[in-house]
Amino acid sequence: MIDLLPNRIGYYLLTSTMSVYEARIRFIDSDDAARFLLHAAENRLLGPYNAGSPGDISLQELLDRISAATGKEALITDSSNSRSRSPYDVGHSFSLDVSKAVSSGFRFRWLDDILKELIPYFLQRR
Repeated sequence: MIDLLPNRIGYYLLTSTMSVYEARIRFIDSDDAARFLLHAAENRLLGPYNAGSPGDISLQELLDRISAATGKEALITDSSNSRSRSPYDVGHSFSLDVSKAVSSGFRFRWLDDILKELIPYFLQRR
């Protein structure tokens, strides 16, 4: 089972038929999510808005970044068994367009900046 950096970030799966390791994932920092909800209320935004960090990443790219930070290779289990299958293994990517939120004046943190901070944060907590 693969567990992606829980608690501090939410995620959006960006989606075609491909392995879980190739599918693109878009994250949102929890602080950005809270700030955007406040921004939406204060600016009386109406209708649907997608929220998420600019940039996306494949699970393989994320595992590579974590491996580089730890100096250890990720241990991957067989996901053919539905009981051990990752919840991120949807078989495709789906990218949310956040331009409407950005055009309302809100600025999300870039995914690269979030991960540069988040990976060391979780490694220090081990």
